[in-house]
Amino acid sequence: MPTTLSRRAALATLAGSTAAALLPGAAGATGFYRPAPRFLQVYSFRRRDVAIWKAWQLRACGFDHAAVFCARNGFYAVTAGKVHAGNENLVRKLKWQGKIPQDSFLTSGRAYVSRVSLGSYPPRHPAHQRHQGPRYRPAPGWHGTYRGY
Repeated sequence: MPTTLSRRAALATLAGSTAAALLPGAAGATGFYRPAPRFLQVYSFRRRDVAIWKAWQLRACGFDHAAVFCARNGFYAVTAGKVHAGNENLVRKLKWQGKIPQDSFLTSGRAYVSRVSLGSYPPRHPAHQRHQGPRYRPAPGWHGTYRGY
């Protein structure tokens, strides 16, 4: 009888460890876990039109998966795409080559609320969308104070 219980306990332990290995949360211990890809955030803007324009610029430079996301803080994040685990050195290489800004970083994207549609064609430069009026330039030689008649 004791051998049956120990054999039964051994089978239960083996079955439990096999079931635990198949669960997604425990898969990291067995080597089957693959972390989710992270977003490469390149820019962040307050204005939606500027963010969309920058995303189109990134697409023109070869980042085909560039996208804009609205974040919880109200800013619009421009991402160049996703980077899979193990390829973090790719970000350093892109920064070193000058293809992305030095302050770009990888993020999980948990703060992103929604994805913003880029539209089907590139927009005009954001400065052209809002009338800025004539620019005031002082006359040559003017130093800010009137010096007599």
